[in-house]
Amino acid sequence: MISLQLIPVRVVSTWTPRTSTASKPRFATCDDQLDYCIKHDEGGRPIRANEWVCTALARAVGIAVPPAVVVEDLDKSHLFGSQLIGEDVNDNMGLFQSGALTMEHLTHIAKTFAFDLFVCNPDRHVNQYKVHSQNRRERFFSFDFSESLFLHWPHLTLPLPPTCNTIQNLRGIQNRYGMLSRIDMESVLARLEKLDGASMVGTIKQMPPGWLKPRIAGQFLSWWASKARKTRIAEIRDGIKNGKYL
Repeated sequence: MISLQLIPVRVVSTWTPRTSTASKPRFATCDDQLDYCIKHDEGGRPIRANEWVCTALARAVGIAVPPAVVVEDLDKSHLFGSQLIGEDVNDNMGLFQSGALTMEHLTHIAKTFAFDLFVCNPDRHVNQYKVHSQNRRERFFSFDFSESLFLHWPHLTLPLPPTCNTIQNLRGIQNRYGMLSRIDMESVLARLEKLDGASMVGTIKQMPPGWLKPRIAGQFLSWWASKARKTRIAEIRDGIKNGKYL
C-alpha cells in the first residue's frame, strides 16, 4: 500500500522567484490548487532530503513550518515542495529592525535557533521566517533548511562560524531585543532528546527513492539511535548556557 504522503501533487504551472538563493527554488501552482516553493538537488547537494527531514523534525519539536509535500514536476521528477504561505517573496528587515517583534515571535526565533544548531544550519537569516497575518495576529513560520544536515554529514561541526548568517542573525536580534529565552531553546532540545528511532525511520522511509543515498540514510539512522545524538544535544545545551554557541 502506498502512503498517502507519498502520492505527489502535480505541477500545473511554475514561475521564478524575484530573489535567488543557493538552492535555486522555483514556485509552482499544483493540481491541489495550492502554491509551493519547489526544490531539486542543485549541484548534486542533498537539498530535498535536508528539507524533508528537517521540516518533519521541526514540526515534531514544536516549531511552526509550512506543510511539506512531494511534488511531481512537469518532467515527472519528484521534488520537495513547501507550501507557500502569503506572498512568494519575504522582506522582513524593516520589521525586525523596528522593535515590533512580540514575545511570541521571539519565542519562535529562539526555538528555531536551537534547532538550527542541532541540524548544523549556518544560513538562517531574517528572510527565512515567514510572517503571516492570521486572526489579526502576525504568526511566524521557519523555512529553508537547504544548507543543513546532510550537506555536512557526518561532520555536524559546532560551534557554527561566528560570521555565518545564523549567528549574525541571532546577535542582531539580541542586540535589538535583548537575550532570547534559554527556556524556549531548552524546550526544543528536550523534545529532540525524547524523539524515538521509529519516528525517524518513518520519516526517512517516506522520502522518494533517490533523495538520500542508502548508505547515508543507514548511517544517520544508526546515529539517531545511538548515544551520539544525545551527546550532541547535551553539548548544545552547555554551549547555549556558557555562551560558546551564541
